[in-house]
Amino acid sequence: MFDFAGSLVDGGWEPSAADLAAVRALEDDIVEDCTADADSSYDVPPGAYAALVFEHTDAESLSSYDLLDAAVSLGRLASWAQAKQAKILAAFAYRRPPRGPYDDGFQQSADISRFAVDEISCALALTRRGAENRLGLALQLTDSLPGTLAAWERGELDWPKVSMIADRTAVLNADAAQRVEDRVLPRADHLTTGQLRRLVDRAVIAADPDAANTRHDKARLERDVTIRPADDGMAVVSAYLSAEEAAAAKRVLDKLAKDLGPDDPRSAGQRRTDVFMQLVTGQTLSGAVTVSTPVENLAGTGKPLVHLIVSADTLTGASAAPAELLGYGPIASELARRLAADGIWQRILTDPLSGEIRDIGRTRYRPPAALSDYVRARDQVCTFPTCQQPATDCDLDHGTPFNKHGPTAEDNLTAKCRRHHVLKHHAGWTTARHDDGTITWISPAGHQYINAPQTYAQYLEDKPVKEPVPPPTWNLPDAPPF
Repeated sequence: MFDFAGSLVDGGWEPSAADLAAVRALEDDIVEDCTADADSSYDVPPGAYAALVFEHTDAESLSSYDLLDAAVSLGRLASWAQAKQAKILAAFAYRRPPRGPYDDGFQQSADISRFAVDEISCALALTRRGAENRLGLALQLTDSLPGTLAAWERGELDWPKVSMIADRTAVLNADAAQRVEDRVLPRADHLTTGQLRRLVDRAVIAADPDAANTRHDKARLERDVTIRPADDGMAVVSAYLSAEEAAAAKRVLDKLAKDLGPDDPRSAGQRRTDVFMQLVTGQTLSGAVTVSTPVENLAGTGKPLVHLIVSADTLTGASAAPAELLGYGPIASELARRLAADGIWQRILTDPLSGEIRDIGRTRYRPPAALSDYVRARDQVCTFPTCQQPATDCDLDHGTPFNKHGPTAEDNLTAKCRRHHVLKHHAGWTTARHDDGTITWISPAGHQYINAPQTYAQYLEDKPVKEPVPPPTWNLPDAPPF
């Protein structure tokens, strides 16, 4: 930031004339750049300079390409400000030690007064619970997750991702939480919250496998079905299930809803709801719409198919590395072994270093064509950068269209969910698959997004990235340091 030479005036702070002149000169330079240079970049680092840039930027004057760059930069700026606020709230709280016999300390620290949160509540116009959550996050970041706080301040993480990391690592001690940071933060760039959650969950399980298995056993005892009222004569039924039970239930509902035929007037969600009620009550609906599948057919669906990726070492008990339940995310080793013991296995032979597939077994439930089998096992999920739809539920798309002599071969096929398959062909996007397996998606605005290939290395040996990814660099005009 500026090395301000201001002074205290009547209990407040006032910048010097030189300070104000420097800021105004910088603003004048930015205004001139924004109005004169149509090719100027709006991909700027977070901080006071970025705030001045966008204060003097007219959105209507920007191209579609620059508007997206500006949106990304403003997101980083918001993260920078929120991280600064978290550091300031923590600093404030530590200036409020417990006082008197009725002050047993804040919930996360015996060194902080329980009443510090009330000052924050008034200052930020938050409820007491909201202020407790805000302060609790600030303290957890400064005490146990300094790397996450630094990444937030650099604009590499947003509030939902920071909150998710803090929430998922709350079960760990400070040393284990920082081991999770070492594994996760170098890979967190450009991930969605869902993608990052899977990465964090895997690292949390790997940080303390025994505790993860114990937590799962304890949580499974809490399974329940609850009902709460909703608006307009509706209600919400919630089932708290183990991951494999939830995955199996979804498979059954999806299969039965699809089997009702393409001419059914109901939406997919309506069909799943009606099938669910028929399974629970054993009765068809009355009224204008009736479920067409007989109840006795619903009961004979057989064992649902769920997909589990687990290393041989975890299966044999030689490793406690987590497995992956497709459509859900990482699960602890004991749960993986329990599922595998009652399942049909498919062997996938991978390179022990890169995790790339070398061979794939053919013994499996309803095997598709060998090529489809290989491509879906290789891609694992939809290859759109922000999508995690399992490849088993995806289309196989020809990179070079079949009607333009594109071969039906593994290097010309990729998994795409139906939405992103349609998007590629009808919404102005283009793709290119490279020799290393990466896929470049080019948006209608001209931005390029690179989707790295999924490998099985993470299931073979769960190690942190040895070389951390360096933070982004920007070329900025000469300006006082912020």
